[in-house]
Amino acid sequence: MLNLLSVGAAYGLITLVFLDGYAADFFGFQRSDIVDAWVPLFLFSVLFGLSMDYQVFLVSRIKERYDQTATPRDAVRWGVASTARIITGAALIIVVVFTGFARGDLVQFQQMGFGVAVALLLDATLIRSVVCRAR
Repeated sequence: MLNLLSVGAAYGLITLVFLDGYAADFFGFQRSDIVDAWVPLFLFSVLFGLSMDYQVFLVSRIKERYDQTATPRDAVRWGVASTARIITGAALIIVVVFTGFARGDLVQFQQMGFGVAVALLLDATLIRSVVCRAR
């Protein structure tokens, strides 16, 4: 469910920026009348793969701590705290890479780069905060 939240936010922001033109000039993006059919599919696939990768890492740390202490709250707190820097660092590297795509001249790559960068930032920060608060 949380994956769908970040993907949905990315789709909405792509629509807002590229189709509606909100802040497109600020970011240096071209306006477009359409979003190519492959962009949403690509975004979903990449974001699902990336977020699952670091969620598996996070959950494995939580499980390790739970096996040691048998206290769920402590395990979640420790798992989130112990993986925060690694996950955020990895996410930032990928955000920088996809921001490079967004800085290109082709509107399809701008949409793809912007969408992945924004969704991954949301997923690695806000969504992880929701997981932490849900403990």
